[in-house]
Amino acid sequence: MDISIQNTSWKDLPWSKFQIKLFRLQSRICRAVQNGDVKKIIKIQKTLLQTKSVYFIAVKHIAELNERKVFLGHKKYYLTDDEKTKLALYVSQNITHWKHKKLQQISTTRLGDRKQVFFVSNFEDMVVQCVWQYALEPTCMRIKPANSCNPKINSNIIAWNIQKKLLFNLNEKQKKMLQIVVHRPWNKDQCQILMRQLIFPLRYKTSLIQALTIGILDTIVTDIGIPNNVISALLVDILLNGLEKLGCSNGKTRKLDSRELVLTGFRHGNNVVYMLQDHDNHNQVLDRVKCFLRQRGLTLLENKVTKSTDGFDFLDWCFVLKSNAQPVSYPSNSNWRDYKNRIKSTLKSTRYKIHTRIQQLKSINAKWYKYHQYCDMGQIRSQLFSLVNWCKWYMRNNTRMHRLEIHSSVTEIFNRRPNSVFKKS
Repeated sequence: MDISIQNTSWKDLPWSKFQIKLFRLQSRICRAVQNGDVKKIIKIQKTLLQTKSVYFIAVKHIAELNERKVFLGHKKYYLTDDEKTKLALYVSQNITHWKHKKLQQISTTRLGDRKQVFFVSNFEDMVVQCVWQYALEPTCMRIKPANSCNPKINSNIIAWNIQKKLLFNLNEKQKKMLQIVVHRPWNKDQCQILMRQLIFPLRYKTSLIQALTIGILDTIVTDIGIPNNVISALLVDILLNGLEKLGCSNGKTRKLDSRELVLTGFRHGNNVVYMLQDHDNHNQVLDRVKCFLRQRGLTLLENKVTKSTDGFDFLDWCFVLKSNAQPVSYPSNSNWRDYKNRIKSTLKSTRYKIHTRIQQLKSINAKWYKYHQYCDMGQIRSQLFSLVNWCKWYMRNNTRMHRLEIHSSVTEIFNRRPNSVFKKS
């Protein structure tokens, strides 16, 4: 390592230099991918995996996620600066023959009344997965800036981009929507297929195969798209790459005129939606999808055909083509139900004082509004109005707050935030 860390505290480490070094290595991998030089890709990946500054960035990344409770069900604990330094050095010395520990199975009912079971890795394994992700992402031409330590931001940006593209391509010609969900049972055949698609040094592939066999892909995605294991989303994207292009018979976009290209498929994780015209046969699309999945040892969990005028749910949004041919999106019924239940359960929780609960409601509402900032909230105006009135009624009957204080508190909780509703020009 170029920079001595023996007498340097954790906060005083040259983080900007670490980030620049990681970004340059990832950029070199990207250029090698564009040139098709596999030997050079593996050589640079080995250099990246032997660079200690990468491990310090990974430890900082996972520590910040853990402090913010991003990974649901993962115990929140803080590491001292010395422990972080020792962990980064320990992982860097043992990365070559790293063995993942068994995943922890956790049940939760945090998101409304739905009970969900998912698996999480321990802290050290998450750091290893983060380093692997830094080396694998450029091979998929998906560089994530090293200074973006909150994956919620990146996940939201991906979801917002899909939302805008879907609304742009939704028109009166796209009258049918085919939605599919891929079932992801993990077996040795899928592991072999994935390993053939990955460009990765052989000695590190062995550790990755061992991690796959214990089930790091057997994970759910939360309501805002955050997987509970670091590298699982990237591996699923690699395995399902190209599935969204099967909407047309030629696998390409439809061309309306010299300026516009219409996309016919959108994928997020293992959920895919295809836009079909009247003359398109959804059974033929399903046959192509099943053939694609059969080659990878996967199966369909469910599929559904709906009309664009009736609306369809995707990424916790409901997309509808109105009678004036204007597409709109707003929070789906399931997302709204989870949000409403969480608001009510937080306000009814008598473990905390009322002022503490009000601060919690502000945080919940701000995150919810941020995710839905490009939606047309006018579609659910009556539901929002009813929820605000319920909060006022509950505070009047179950607290000793003055009515003016109740009014100001509820106004602060549900303070109207600016929405940038997408409109097709």
